[in-house]
Amino acid sequence: MMVGAAGVWWWLNAGVPQSTEVTRERDARLVELQTALQELAQERDAAVRERLRSERHREVAEAELAACRRDAEAREAELLVLREELAFYQRLADDAGGDRIGLRNIAVHETGIEGEYELIFQVHRAGLRGEVPVSWDLELEGERDGERVSQGTDDLGPDLQSGRSFDLRFLRTVRVRLVLPEGFGPQRLSIRVESEEDGPDRIEETRGWAAARRASE
Repeated sequence: MMVGAAGVWWWLNAGVPQSTEVTRERDARLVELQTALQELAQERDAAVRERLRSERHREVAEAELAACRRDAEAREAELLVLREELAFYQRLADDAGGDRIGLRNIAVHETGIEGEYELIFQVHRAGLRGEVPVSWDLELEGERDGERVSQGTDDLGPDLQSGRSFDLRFLRTVRVRLVLPEGFGPQRLSIRVESEEDGPDRIEETRGWAAARRASE
């Protein structure tokens, strides 16, 4: 009996420290795991922030690259226009094409007033032959009330009533205001330029109204 009681006492007293030690080790392990999880979470958050920062940097870099490309394309287009202009003036100076009149850069601009437009075009002549008196005329073809009609210079506003003659040497830019008749829808415009003396032959150019409007953009 005494031996049995002693065994129970030993088991109880020996078991308590063993259970406490296991609990302590378990708690320590849990702390280690929690610490490791926190470190992993911090590393993950840092990686996410770095990825987002890299993506933002990439987006900014791509946007800057796209802007540079657009700027380069715009500059190339401007350079092409300048080269074409230079070639044009070189041909004028070199008397290329003989003694004849030419028309270029025909464009129609909006004025902000309904039914009113600004017509711009250039008349040119190559060579060093001195001035030649020329005059120009305009005709618009279109529709009104479902019928095809033509409008001449006398029908298109006061700016066309005078000033359509001038002395041409190399190049002249013409700007006039067009006032369309009410209800008239223009479709094509024709410009004629002719010498008032013996000289270059008459020239006529026809443009679609929509194309002339686009040329002003």
